Amino acid sequence: AGANAVPAVCAAGETVVDAFRDRFDGGIAANWDGTADRWYSSADASPDGAVMQWPTSSSTNARGLDVGTPGIAELTQKSAVAIPTGAYLRFDSWYSFEGDGIDNFDAGVVEYSIDGGSTWVDIGSLTAVNGYSGTIDTHNYSDSPLKGRSGFVAASNGARTTRIDLSSLA
Repeated sequence: AGANAVPAVCAAGETVVDAFRDRFDGGIAANWDGTADRWYSSADASPDGAVMQWPTSSSTNARGLDVGTPGIAELTQKSAVAIPTGAYLRFDSWYSFEGDGIDNFDAGVVEYSIDGGSTWVDIGSLTAVNGYSGTIDTHNYSDSPLKGRSGFVAASNGARTTRIDLSSLA
């Protein structure tokens, strides 16, 4: 349904400084803890034999597997990152979550912690370009642990770049 807009990395006159950047070249385990049997990168061996190539570049990527059972598949960064003034979180994604065209059964969400992982806050309240795309189904038959929350739902229709303003977290 058309290409997704790509937000600028920086405004005119600003300079890119990466506080953290990961292309998953060293696999998931290099910088991330993931739910067992659900997260892989193209540098890892995938149990379903899927070829994981990112459509917009030659870099590797993280991939969450659909294991067919309800639950949360977490991917958590191992090390804290100091957020500099004027910072943004920018990431590319390509997703296709289950739904029936009306209700969204699966979704992806992004959360952050400022206390070492004791509590987590959804990024939904932060200003974003290409942020969350809908709400997870709330019907009684939904077994999603995320039901009723906003998230990345349905299909991204190709590569999608999201940019989230982190300036309030500096």
